[in-house]
Amino acid sequence: MEAPSQATNGAVKMDSKATSVGEEYMLGHTFQESTRLHMQNWMFKERFGYVLHPSVPITSGSVKVADICCGNGNWLLDLADLVPEGWKLYGYDVARENFPAKEFLPENVSFHVQDAFDEPAVEFVEKFDIIHIRAFVLLVKGGDPNPLFSNLVKMLKPGGYLQLDDADPERGYSLPPNPTVSSHCTDRLFNIWRDIAKKLGLEYTWAANKAPILRDNHNLEIIAAHRYGPTNKLRKPATDDWLMAIDQMCCTVMRRGGDAGKLVDPEKYIELMKGVQQEVIDGVMVWLDLMVVVARKPQPGTEKALSNGFENLDL
Repeated sequence: MEAPSQATNGAVKMDSKATSVGEEYMLGHTFQESTRLHMQNWMFKERFGYVLHPSVPITSGSVKVADICCGNGNWLLDLADLVPEGWKLYGYDVARENFPAKEFLPENVSFHVQDAFDEPAVEFVEKFDIIHIRAFVLLVKGGDPNPLFSNLVKMLKPGGYLQLDDADPERGYSLPPNPTVSSHCTDRLFNIWRDIAKKLGLEYTWAANKAPILRDNHNLEIIAAHRYGPTNKLRKPATDDWLMAIDQMCCTVMRRGGDAGKLVDPEKYIELMKGVQQEVIDGVMVWLDLMVVVARKPQPGTEKALSNGFENLDL
């Protein structure tokens, strides 16, 4: 990864690998996707009740924060409103298309193109006091998040905090408002999405086990772990957001072809989505449980406080 230059104040450099990896991203980098990300950010914040988890202290002085897979930077800009000006906030994503213009950013915020799966450069090792990453479950192939987690831990200072926000595709479901309303088409869409994920090498069972993975494989202290179900206020926006994401993924594989593309017949898909739209009009909702894990990198020579389980955590 490339360290940000103070002289550029957020200027972005693009390398060939970042471009190719960005093109593999299933949800794209369009302004429509940026709009969905704004809604997703609002949804996480509304359900969590916070931007930065309350267990992470907001202190004075020079604090460096990295938002990995930052998308359009909405989480980082929300954080900028809450922390002292002495904090330095860096956003990193594999593609720059949805970055805000640097001329419109607070002086302590900058965005940079980097691949989270690249080995961190020396300048990044133990550089950050806080690292945040959200909605990265679609990026991890083969069901193994450990290479990504290893990079994040290397970048974190001893005593630093790691906050991971995500949804749990294994706990995704549709729910009709009453027994007279069918969710047949929506359920069928979920099944197609899961079949596509398998063809693409995406396996999600690890998503609910981030806390033990970080504890056992990366020697982190688990500070908090929570799972959030739906609220009535969020049922409609969550349905819109997740269906937009699933639809985008299906359209992407149809456009790209390959084994995954063969799972979706364009004409049948158009008819299926008409059915999904009608079911949503009739009140069908879609939800994927939201999750947050906060972990801390121990200081050298200290013991982890939670080394024998998660009895006090809402997993």
